[in-house]
Amino acid sequence: MRSTSAARLPRIADEPAAHATPAVRPQQPPEPCRYDVVTARTEFDALAPEWNELFARAGRSTQLFQTFNWSWHWCNHYLGKSPAEGPALALLIARRSGKLVMVWPLVTERIAGLVQLTWMGAPVSQYGDVLVDNIPDAAALMRAGWAHIVDAIKPDVVRLTRVRADAAIAPLVAELGGLATQRLAAPYLDLSSALDFETYMQRHSGRSRKKMRAAARKLAQLGTVEFVRRSGGHEASEMVAAAIDAKRRQLVERGIISPALADPRMQRFFADAADGSGHPAGVIVYALEINGDKTAIDVLVGCKDRIATHIFAYDPKYAKDRVGAHLLERTIAQSFADGCPTFDLLAPADPLQAAMGGRHGRRHRLGNTCLYEGSGLYAPLLARAAPAAESAAQFAADALVARLGGALCAAEIAQLTPSFFCRLDDEVVYWNSSFLPGYTYLCACCAISATSWKPDRISFSLPG
Repeated sequence: MRSTSAARLPRIADEPAAHATPAVRPQQPPEPCRYDVVTARTEFDALAPEWNELFARAGRSTQLFQTFNWSWHWCNHYLGKSPAEGPALALLIARRSGKLVMVWPLVTERIAGLVQLTWMGAPVSQYGDVLVDNIPDAAALMRAGWAHIVDAIKPDVVRLTRVRADAAIAPLVAELGGLATQRLAAPYLDLSSALDFETYMQRHSGRSRKKMRAAARKLAQLGTVEFVRRSGGHEASEMVAAAIDAKRRQLVERGIISPALADPRMQRFFADAADGSGHPAGVIVYALEINGDKTAIDVLVGCKDRIATHIFAYDPKYAKDRVGAHLLERTIAQSFADGCPTFDLLAPADPLQAAMGGRHGRRHRLGNTCLYEGSGLYAPLLARAAPAAESAAQFAADALVARLGGALCAAEIAQLTPSFFCRLDDEVVYWNSSFLPGYTYLCACCAISATSWKPDRISFSLPG
């Protein structure tokens, strides 16, 4: 008789081996993206909900100048009515399966007959970057976006200023071989490194803390000292306007010309951004009042876990009373109270920022970069010629202020600067290549200027 026990045994062939390696499914390639260049203001405004959602899930605190509302206020005041009258939108966006995954805020501007592609936000934005979603192929997305925008716009030069070393776009800039034209330091305070403000201030020397306490007592003797904070509304708007007026007077008294501050659009921009009606941009205003007078004002921008001091001004008649340093101390203390871990002092670094940073102040590196299409034949020449031209421009400005005895306000002085090729500007402009004659290029080199250059072996005299 055949035994039937075998029939009841498990069928080994039908069971997977216990030690078998599970099959690895091939990784699916990411969905292709659709790239578009936004050039119309109506299209830009329509991006608000998607842009805000993208920033909420993927935006960094260092991208505080890439929020939609900040860009919206900038467009209201700095966007040209036509390409011939100022910057024009060239916003690159990418969508995957209909979802917005990248925003590259760019504008084009024609300077000396050449098309320049640069960040949206100048001169009020201090950091430039690409807003990209948290996706594995973000680098490839930006690389393909770069190819698309260059092919669509065909700029003569791409100028990306104030790119942080830790920016999302920084690796792509290095990969493309961008020419670094300037390097700056952006100091910041790591408030998370201390339990509270008192502990943080222990990093200063005993002598420095003693001076701070003495200054506070001296201020108290002047009358009622009040620390005022405003965020949104008409009063915040008025405080910002007063801060910019005070900053202009300070610069004129020191013989410094700032075309950005002299431009009335900057005051209007910050006033609207501080008011924030319908489009809050994160602007916060602090002021130190003595007997009702605003002796010092600090205009800051907050974003996620970061707050950055943007415009700082004080009344010169209170300079010896250390009102500026006292306001900064109170502002940092308030940031501790609000639980903000990073206090960004922005670039460039100055002695007051270094003093507030103590022995443990930290800095981020910033760079201004030019990316060229085509041969770039004139790029090295212009890069070497820039410092001398910058020095000449600043020397001319200093001589002009000295000649006028500081009698003119910053706005009036700005109107005296020559136009077209010879003009004062905040940034250096480099050109790619063109068919312009050599003499025109010589004039262009002489036109490159900035307000921070120092004269070196250059003489200048005014006629008369």
